[in-house]
Amino acid sequence: MAQADRTEFKGWLFDRDDDDMRVGVCDRCLARMDTLPTLELGAWPIFHPSHQRIDKWQALKVLEEAAEVVEAAKGSIRSVTVLDGRTLVNRARLVNEIADLLQTTTNLCAAFGITSVDLGFARTECTIKSLKRGMFDEGPRTRMHREPDDT
Repeated sequence: MAQADRTEFKGWLFDRDDDDMRVGVCDRCLARMDTLPTLELGAWPIFHPSHQRIDKWQALKVLEEAAEVVEAAKGSIRSVTVLDGRTLVNRARLVNEIADLLQTTTNLCAAFGITSVDLGFARTECTIKSLKRGMFDEGPRTRMHREPDDT
């Protein structure tokens, strides 16, 4: 797979020098990253190159699949049942839609030449941002979430 063109790329987290990304902050975050629980999503096969394009339609397919995940999640939420004190959720459709989303995301990466190394760097940066926001610590949900009584 060819490497994506990085001529316009301005750098990763470690190239930044703003106050938010001081080396000391990064060191503490990196040390903690090894202690966080993870979810292994496995390797996904890449579709034949004839199905790949560097265009907006390849990216829009990811958006379409993400919308289907939302609809499946809503269906799973509606299916919640409590039986003998246990909460049961029908999540089969949700699992299938997430798999479709992961496959489509894999194909987008392939089309744009994004490698697992690229994603590894981006994952580290994303995790550090989330650590600094306290997302791995107990606390109130972020502003992007609605509480059950919100409309």
